[in-house]
Amino acid sequence: MTILLKLSSTIVYGEIYHYFLQRDTAKESILDYSFAHGYCGIAYALFAYSKVLEPSMFYNDLHTFHTELKKLLEKVTSNTENLGNLQLSWCKGISGIILYLCMYDCDGNKDIISKYQEFVFNHHLKMMTGYCHGITSLLQTTVYNQNKLLMKKSNR
Repeated sequence: MTILLKLSSTIVYGEIYHYFLQRDTAKESILDYSFAHGYCGIAYALFAYSKVLEPSMFYNDLHTFHTELKKLLEKVTSNTENLGNLQLSWCKGISGIILYLCMYDCDGNKDIISKYQEFVFNHHLKMMTGYCHGITSLLQTTVYNQNKLLMKKSNR
């Protein structure tokens, strides 16, 4: 527990948390919000720490983040010409953001998760086949939220 408290103080009072709070949605792309390399990864760490330390610790910050994230997903997916493999991928794109939403609150985000799983699946020809940069990452989130419609489509 001592190690966890030290780590949480580093995140809460350190530059990572300030970086997270100072994001600018007008200037940033989907790549900045990614799970492995961006804000979703930081948000998940904050969520995990708050579960262990104090449930309401980052509630307002995470709520604001989710509102921004949903708007960004709408904006990005409305212009599919600029979407390539990385923008759809697990580590830097929409597939990883879907995973974050599953891990944060799968039931509460079920509709938005299903919507963007379908979106990524429909654009899978732009993707590679691997987990990090490919369509395989979608399998994990499909299982997480038991998206039966997408499971059926993938069995064609």
